[in-house]
Amino acid sequence: MKKLFLLLAISPLLVACGQAKLDSTSTATASPKTIVVATAGDIPPFDFEKDGNLTGYDVEVLKAVDEKLDQYKIEFQKTAWESIFPGVDAGRYQAAANNLIYTKKEQTNTSTLYLSLKILWFL
Repeated sequence: MKKLFLLLAISPLLVACGQAKLDSTSTATASPKTIVVATAGDIPPFDFEKDGNLTGYDVEVLKAVDEKLDQYKIEFQKTAWESIFPGVDAGRYQAAANNLIYTKKEQTNTSTLYLSLKILWFL
C-alpha cells in the first residue's frame, strides 16, 4: 500500500520529467539534468525550513524520487508563492511543491491529488 501511495504521489514528477532514451553506456557518462522545484517553504508540514534546510512532506517525497533517478538532479528554489506559477510558465522552474491542491477551477492543472481535506464544524 505504501508503494502504491508513493507511486501515485510522485507520478506527476515522473511524467513531467519525460522519458529519456539513453543507452547504458551514455547513462554512466552523462551528467544529470537539473530539475528546479519552486516552493515557498512556508506551509508545515508540507514544506518548511528547519535548521536552514527545506523539509516537509512534499520536499521529502521529491528527495526520495531524486535518489531513484540517476539521470536527474532535483534542486529546490525557495521563492514567494506569487512567483511560483509564473516561474513555471516562464521556464525558471520545472516543477512546484507547495501543498498544491486540485479543484474544479484548475481542471487544466496536471497535478495528481494526494491529499483531500474536509473540514467539519461541530457546534
